[in-house]
Amino acid sequence: MLVWWTKISRPLFSLFDFYASKQARCVASYLEHLSLDRTQWTTQEVLTQLQLEKLKKILREASYLPFWKDRCDKDSVLYREIVSLEEVTELPILTREDIRKYFPHHLVNPNLPRRRYYKEHTSGSTGEALVFYEDTITIPTRIARYRRQRVWIEHTSRSTLMRMMNRERLGFWNEGHCLMVRSGEEFDDALTRMYSEIEAESRKHPVFLEAISSYILRLAQLIEEHNLNRLFVTGLLTFGESLAPKEVAFVENIFSTKMFSRYSLREFSTIAQECRYSSRNIFHVIAEHFYVEIVDEDGCVVSHDTTGRVIVTSLENMVMPFIRYDTGDRGRLLAQKCLCGCVLPLLVIEGRELSSIRLRTGNVVSLKDMISTLASHMYNAGQFQLVHKKSDHFVLRLVLFERYNTSTFLERLKKSLSDVIGKGVAVDAQIVSSIPLSKGGKRVLFVSEM
Repeated sequence: MLVWWTKISRPLFSLFDFYASKQARCVASYLEHLSLDRTQWTTQEVLTQLQLEKLKKILREASYLPFWKDRCDKDSVLYREIVSLEEVTELPILTREDIRKYFPHHLVNPNLPRRRYYKEHTSGSTGEALVFYEDTITIPTRIARYRRQRVWIEHTSRSTLMRMMNRERLGFWNEGHCLMVRSGEEFDDALTRMYSEIEAESRKHPVFLEAISSYILRLAQLIEEHNLNRLFVTGLLTFGESLAPKEVAFVENIFSTKMFSRYSLREFSTIAQECRYSSRNIFHVIAEHFYVEIVDEDGCVVSHDTTGRVIVTSLENMVMPFIRYDTGDRGRLLAQKCLCGCVLPLLVIEGRELSSIRLRTGNVVSLKDMISTLASHMYNAGQFQLVHKKSDHFVLRLVLFERYNTSTFLERLKKSLSDVIGKGVAVDAQIVSSIPLSKGGKRVLFVSEM
């Protein structure tokens, strides 16, 4: 039954114009949700067969595209009937540089209806923004996997969904109330307005709250600083930037609930999700829609429980096949199973491949260590941004709540950072009124002006 649904669902979804028909989207996402509710409890053999059926279709579409044709010979997996998922490792890894160089003519499928092409771009918070196409037939699967995680988290369907976003996402136009920063609106003013709307709704109905991580952290800071009424929520789901352990604990204390997260990229939407039984940053891979590998620096697949580069193949996007795409993240697949009992594999995300900085003193400093040190002090004090001015000079931009705006706190903060950086490097503190978000709506914690 599950394999049968896998074979007919995409052709069925492609019959609908999802922009014009809300009813079609609702029906398709409901059917996909029913399917996901079953596949999570199936056997590993059945799940692998579902992935294999979808992968065959993706490879078939990719075989017509110049980028893949130029890199594969006639005996490649593109041109034969594959019998195992592991055979996809014969293909080269797709990088961001490849997409920038060959988009769109060598990577985009010209044989599909134009209504399925949805042009998107990444936020550019880690470099130059990446432009690509999404496939609109993935809308039902996006909504279905989102709803499955809500069930994992709150076990109720009576709550009101409220989402604190920087922009609306493909397919989520009718999912709950979307609260966004308005044009020209200051960030803190926008969060204060969102708080008022969430509080008003929570007086009438239970609220399930979804937010960008930096949004929910800043909102928690504002609630504490201004002694606002605590919000009652049935679930708290975050995405985007990773928060430091003290930041997570602070948010959970303010909202009196556990904070759940999901692993997502703009190129794919949600790839993996936390459940009630998984620890922080351990996610269930949505194996029905993605195939995830972990490879070493040479591109060779590593064993379970070994850290490496996270490589993702979308089993859904036929407009622009993302096959063996290097996400730029590091992580590991776990051999163990989750206590929840579902068959979906577990993925640990250890974060972006952040580079180290070599200083004039000869010290090599981890950017991750510097950011973690600052976050451990600033989680309830305000916002920060570390600017690398020269090889031996850093400026720490700070937006501080009044009670922390003291010389004692500033000196303690600078000393902690200096302990990580080492001697011979200047650290200056600069109090500012605001720190702008990136174009993608994320907080920018490190800026290099070298």
